[in-house]
Amino acid sequence: MKKTTFPVVSLPRRAVLRSLLATPIFACVPFAALADEPSKPSRPTKSRDLVVYYTYSRQTERVAKRLAKTLGADLYAVETLESYPSEPKATAERAKEERRLDRLPKIADKRPNLSAYDRVFIGGPTWSGVVSAPLVRYLRETDFRGKTVVSFWTAENSDGVQYRRDFAEQLAAPERKPALLVDENIGFNAVKETTDAELDAKIAEFLPKLSPVPVSPPKIFAP
Repeated sequence: MKKTTFPVVSLPRRAVLRSLLATPIFACVPFAALADEPSKPSRPTKSRDLVVYYTYSRQTERVAKRLAKTLGADLYAVETLESYPSEPKATAERAKEERRLDRLPKIADKRPNLSAYDRVFIGGPTWSGVVSAPLVRYLRETDFRGKTVVSFWTAENSDGVQYRRDFAEQLAAPERKPALLVDENIGFNAVKETTDAELDAKIAEFLPKLSPVPVSPPKIFAP
């Protein structure tokens, strides 16, 4: 069988380039798109943790930051628009009235979108044994449906029984009830006299009881 051959035509490089650019596909695609692009790593689908806290004397803040660091979690501080008195007794009296009359303090509106998270750790001081008024406001105004909520508290000396009961009651409404409320009585007494190493040890003690959730690089939400 006779082999078929085709004539070879030598064209100047400029003519070849003009010919390519005249072809519709090349005319529509920029040259940068023709170059080999480095493959972009696909963003892994990871579960996320969020630590939410209200602090009055900075003790809960200290625990929350240690917890967030251990988890690699994002951090959000609940802040009131109006400050409480610096004198603890005056604050306690005011907070009792707020809870009794159900006139909770207003808090900053800028809050993280919980759709990005699987677990939400929420902590605050025990005021008269129960959840602080600012944190109650946050709990009542947040939709935790589909989330796992883990509570923790700080106090001078408490067993956390009233706090845990009150916390659960604030989340009982169907429009905000979480898929799971983890009640491991995660409490931190006398934080002011506790070292960072002791706090970390306490955190490490209860974390194995929870299902591990991979995390992404953390961020802090400014109220």
